[in-house]
Amino acid sequence: LAPAPAQTLRQLGIATLGQLLALPRSGLARRVGPALPLALEQALGHAADPRDGFVPPDRFERCIDLDWPLETLEVFVKLAARLLDALEAFLSGRGLGVQSLYFRFTHEDRPPSGLRVGVGRPTRRAAEWLAVLRERIVHAQLAAPATSVTLVADTLHLLDGLPLTLFGPQGGQGLPELLLARLGARLGPDAVTGVATVPEHRPERASIDAPPGTAS
Repeated sequence: LAPAPAQTLRQLGIATLGQLLALPRSGLARRVGPALPLALEQALGHAADPRDGFVPPDRFERCIDLDWPLETLEVFVKLAARLLDALEAFLSGRGLGVQSLYFRFTHEDRPPSGLRVGVGRPTRRAAEWLAVLRERIVHAQLAAPATSVTLVADTLHLLDGLPLTLFGPQGGQGLPELLLARLGARLGPDAVTGVATVPEHRPERASIDAPPGTAS
C-alpha cells in the first residue's frame, strides 16, 4: 500500500485483509481514494486487470559441438571468430551492443568451465572482440580438453543513435576503451587503473586509484 492509505487503515484499526474486505467499498473509497478498492476488486477477479505480456530481453547463445576435443586456446580463437561473426550479425540486426561475453566449455569428465571477456564500452564488432580475446588467452589455459564451445551474451545494450566519428568507428584514432580492454586482458584488470580525486586537504592523499574513466 502507499503510505497515505496505509496510515489511514492503521488509524481505523484495520490490520488484516479480512478486515479490509469486510468494509463497504463506497466508504473505503471516500476515506482512502478509489485506487485501493479497485485493486481489491482486481485481486478478487471482479474487475478487469489487463497486463502487458512479458517480453524477455534479447539474449545471444550459440554453441559449436566439436568432432574432436579442443586442447589449445589457439585453436579456440578460430572457433571464437565464427561465433563472434554470428554475434555481430545478431546485434547489428537489433541495433544492440554488448560489453561482456562468456565462453563456456564442456568437458567429458569434469564440470563445464568458462572464460569471460569484457571491454570498456558496448560494441558489436567481431574484430574488436577478437583483438581483446587474443590478449586474454595469453595467460589463460583450458581446464581440460573441450567437447563444445558456447558463446553467451546475456546483457545487451542499445547502440543505435550513438554518435560516430566522421569516418565511422574504424576511421581516425583507435578507441581508448578498446586499448584499455586489451591492456587489461593481457596484464590483468588490476594493472590498468585511472586516477580519481577525493575530498582531502593533504595533497598526497587527495587522489586514489580508480577504474579508468571514473569521474571525480
